[in-house]
Amino acid sequence: MVAAPVAGTVSGGAVALIILTQICAFDLGYWLGHTLMHKSPVLWEFHKVHHSALVMTPATEYRQHPLEIVLIPCTM
Repeated sequence: MVAAPVAGTVSGGAVALIILTQICAFDLGYWLGHTLMHKSPVLWEFHKVHHSALVMTPATEYRQHPLEIVLIPCTM
């Protein structure tokens, strides 16, 4: 016996599409914000701390100016 769909439920395919769309939108926003930090002289002053490491490692991603941490959500 197959249960009838409940009103107001969303199919698995729709959920997957929503999640994929959200991931793409977040990634695009992060890329745009990061590009803006490289192009804007004012934002670059904060962002260059991230690029000032002598040796690049995966942990360099977390080397950020405190104001950049506040500005990142504003650029997305």
